[in-house]
Amino acid sequence: MNYVTPSGFRDVLTDEAVLREQAAQAVQANMAAKGYLPVETPTLEVMNVLQAGGRLPGTPFKLFDARGDLLAMR
Repeated sequence: MNYVTPSGFRDVLTDEAVLREQAAQAVQANMAAKGYLPVETPTLEVMNVLQAGGRLPGTPFKLFDARGDLLAMR
């Protein structure tokens, strides 16, 4: 069995995770105070949509959905 984390990924342990959460909460509170509301976008998107929006990274993680559409990870 391979217990190695995939290339480009890493574990974020407790100390760093807490700091990240605190930073995110501070930014969210600041934005909310100025009237901004949160927006959530999907992690996976149809490849053509990302290409049309000009937001496609150089080497996106790609897979196919059940219909055969090519998807990319944001």
